[in-house]
Amino acid sequence: MDLYGWTELTRAVCGGDVNEVRMLLKEGANPDQKNAAGNMPLIYASMGGQVDMLKVLLPVTSNVNATSHKQWTALHWCASLGYSNCLEHLLQSGADPNIMDNCGEIPLQKAMICKNVSIRAARALIQANSRLDLLHFDSQSIGDDNLGNDVWHKRTAILEMLTYVRCPPRIIKELISMGYVPQNFIANNIHLKQLFVAIHEKMSSSWTLAELCRYHIRKPLIQKRGSNVPSLIDKMDIPRPLKNYVSFRELNIYESSYNPEEMDVW
Repeated sequence: MDLYGWTELTRAVCGGDVNEVRMLLKEGANPDQKNAAGNMPLIYASMGGQVDMLKVLLPVTSNVNATSHKQWTALHWCASLGYSNCLEHLLQSGADPNIMDNCGEIPLQKAMICKNVSIRAARALIQANSRLDLLHFDSQSIGDDNLGNDVWHKRTAILEMLTYVRCPPRIIKELISMGYVPQNFIANNIHLKQLFVAIHEKMSSSWTLAELCRYHIRKPLIQKRGSNVPSLIDKMDIPRPLKNYVSFRELNIYESSYNPEEMDVW
């Protein structure tokens, strides 16, 4: 170890030498040793997006949630750099998606605003039960006209993804007001447009768009069993996106446990 806390193992990890790392670990090298900057080998492997290196380090690292000097975990680094493969391996190894850094941000927030935004990374973090209520975008600029259409499309997809889960309305409004995606992208995305109009502005609770569809479509159909379902849906005075969003199979219109009155909140 040198004066800055760099060990042979840390150097091998940064150099991407998987075989050297295996040999050093076999000889007893400590995978949890931090250098003067507060980073352990797992952090550097995550910074570099080294999937094979993570596969070697994760089984021998005692704390997958160890933080660097900014209180960033390995998951924060992978999320901020768009390394979806590494991020998924960390989650499978027990990484906590709800640890906050020194700015109070969880990995999902990093994934959503990074320049290398990854839909796959955001989806993995959401599916790992990231706490959406911990997201906050009130203190930073997240809009940038120079990001390019590819990033805007990915951000729009992530924003739409949040509508599938119970994302607090506050977060959606923050994202929109701070330019997370341009207004024209929202206007051209029928799912998002209907979400903002129908759910977050008209309803007292945060429903998913699928739930809204079930309320608008299932209730009339239940009252008209035996009728031509596709024809009835077409005749309903509701926006086309709501008709198309959930497939007929997902509506479960004859489900005995369904009580339309429970959803009658308008």
